[in-house]
Amino acid sequence: MNKLPHSSSWPSIHPIVQVVSQFLCGPEPKDGCFPEALLRVYVARDTALKLTLLERPKSVEELKEIMQERFKPRLYGDFSLHYEDLDFDGDLCLLVDIQELPEKGTLRVVRPECDTSSTASSDTDILPHVQCVTAPEELA
Repeated sequence: MNKLPHSSSWPSIHPIVQVVSQFLCGPEPKDGCFPEALLRVYVARDTALKLTLLERPKSVEELKEIMQERFKPRLYGDFSLHYEDLDFDGDLCLLVDIQELPEKGTLRVVRPECDTSSTASSDTDILPHVQCVTAPEELA
């Protein structure tokens, strides 16, 4: 395998990422030049999108805003994020602290359940506990 130029000054990262980082940032590593996080994000059961973050967001809410902007129109409305926690053999855990965000891993978007089949009885009004958001394409 050919040695990459200036490879001794770069931290041990995947060679492809190293080449891209060197192209974007020059031969010496700098803060924010190579990915802080490389994530596969499942926005639906069978739809995964790649998300590269050059710096760690300050909060889970900021991460959600970044994702909504980059994944328009596939990601909208209210959702929570779950990550595959290696401490629990990859089982899903709710992302509540941005420090738990893995540098490389998989996130799953979980939307609140919406029960539109509920009906009100004659003496009781049943109100939904979650406001349902309709996809933009469903409004047309």
